[in-house]
Amino acid sequence: MSRRLLIVAFGLALPFAWAWPALADQNVQIRDIDSSDFPSVAVTVSVQGSTGLSAREVRVLENDVPVNVTSVRPLGPSTDQGVDVVLAIDTSDTMEGAPLQTAYAAAREFVTKIPPWIRVGILTFAPQPQVVQPVTSDHGVVLGSLASPPSTAYGTSLYDAIAMASGMFSGTGQRNIILLSDGRNTTGKANFSNIDVQAAVAAAHDARATIFSVGLGKTDVAILQQVSQLTHGSYVTASLSDLDAAYRTLARQLAQQYLITYRSKAPFGTQAIVTVELPGGTDVSGFLAPPPHATVGTANTPTALARFFSSPLAVVTTVGLTFLAALSLISLLFGVQMRAGREKQLAHAMAAPPRIRSRARPKPEGSQLTWWIPQPVVGTAARVAEYTGLAAWTEVRLERAGLAMRPGEFLAGTVIASLACGLVGGVVSRNIVVALVLVVLGALVPMILLVRASAARARQLQAQLPDVLMVIASSMRAGHSFLQALDMVTKEVGEPSAHEFTRAVTEIRLGRPVDEALQALAERTGSEDFRWSVMAINIQRQVGGNLAELLETVAGTIRERETLRRQVRVLSAEGRLSVVILTLLPFLIAGYLFVVKRDYLAVLFQTSIGRILLVGSGLLMLIGYAWMHKVVSLDV
Repeated sequence: MSRRLLIVAFGLALPFAWAWPALADQNVQIRDIDSSDFPSVAVTVSVQGSTGLSAREVRVLENDVPVNVTSVRPLGPSTDQGVDVVLAIDTSDTMEGAPLQTAYAAAREFVTKIPPWIRVGILTFAPQPQVVQPVTSDHGVVLGSLASPPSTAYGTSLYDAIAMASGMFSGTGQRNIILLSDGRNTTGKANFSNIDVQAAVAAAHDARATIFSVGLGKTDVAILQQVSQLTHGSYVTASLSDLDAAYRTLARQLAQQYLITYRSKAPFGTQAIVTVELPGGTDVSGFLAPPPHATVGTANTPTALARFFSSPLAVVTTVGLTFLAALSLISLLFGVQMRAGREKQLAHAMAAPPRIRSRARPKPEGSQLTWWIPQPVVGTAARVAEYTGLAAWTEVRLERAGLAMRPGEFLAGTVIASLACGLVGGVVSRNIVVALVLVVLGALVPMILLVRASAARARQLQAQLPDVLMVIASSMRAGHSFLQALDMVTKEVGEPSAHEFTRAVTEIRLGRPVDEALQALAERTGSEDFRWSVMAINIQRQVGGNLAELLETVAGTIRERETLRRQVRVLSAEGRLSVVILTLLPFLIAGYLFVVKRDYLAVLFQTSIGRILLVGSGLLMLIGYAWMHKVVSLDV
């Protein structure tokens, strides 16, 4: 049962208040709004004095926007929705004589005025409520039960009567209680009863019953008004002379009801205000649109993908792929030391000196880090990488990051990890969109980690370059040859420069020209300062001159540039941190909402406008990230 929105003016303010006015105060009244088949909405409207209502006479507005009315039908057999009424009549001592006689006469008049499809039940209450006639469609039986009033007794069990009347209903029809009393409740907690006004209203709410109360004579107006208002009914004060008129009005109110259906435009999970405009008047009410997963109008047949995700095979597959994905990531990030044995064998085969043998790391044909990946998969990934142009890019990044693996192995591990992430996400969320998002993230994360690892290693090489040049210059001033000076770098400078210069010295001793070995070293590091230093060394070795003095000058210049670069990074640290926070914050909030209130995010994935908003926000985030990254990236 919905509430009704009334605008009440207090001075200059216009606050909103929910209330149900008295029955006789308006001719049009919204009784119920059914959104169980959303977006199709059914509104039950009671119209007094109407003999017929067509769709042309009905105008419905939802949130002040006109909507298309699909049908208008009288409530009754044509709508497969009946109306049930329980007449609860006070038979206490205060009703003895004319009041009770008049009440029964008005009740008989009520039964004769209502259509035959309205089911009626009779209940009387004095010290205890008593069901005189269960709810039935046989009006003759009901009139027989109302032929003569019963004897009266002391006490008025008003709350117990409401609770018992609420339990007389069955089926899915509209439920109404017409409560007639001339006094206040005289039974309750003082008489060791657990039924009070709150319990009585709760029983009516549980039964989805509406209470229309009629106060006769000196009655407890506040209580009757309260129970009617809390159940979205109405209260009428009547005397003996106009009791028949009150019952006739209630009969018309229940008989002249229409079921108006329309197609809602409200988004899922939002509040909608419905205004019904008829020739006899206007009424306003509201309802809450159900969340997408709670809609009844959608098909409930599970798809093949949903059946797979809910099967035991999905659990076994998920566990297996999760293990492979975890092993793949651990191998990619933390398993470089596993290659020590093979590297020693390769160094020994190259006949390198002991110092070089311990540090030489030539690129192998295969990697022990990815031994678990089948070679056909690696070969297929390598061919795809060559065809798409990813092989060259991946090989350069692997060289700069110091990871001893081939591009095919890295890309095969990335594909397996992304598929495993998508399968885990699909099993957990049972949502294909979430699974696809995790597949994309599973493919991007290894790439991002590889780029960050290569950039971090390049910064370490950049920071060690002044020390490398000073070691070479000092060795040459001491009388060592250029090759001996390079070998001294492998002994005096730590990683990662020692590894790169060890490889260069090994290549030179195996016959590669010095210029080419140094140029390859500069390309592997990806540092402009390394390239300039190698270019200066190669030119100086060709034209002659004091190479040690040149290297000291270059080392001083690079050291000053590195100092300035560090200052710039310190000054731009706040901006770079803001970029990270602003980029991750939407994803963190979305993840939190996905855990605590999944309905809020379901609209984005299950509606067309939600998907458009997702794509648009993703594009705007990419543009914003590129813009912010450009602002905080300063080239020195």
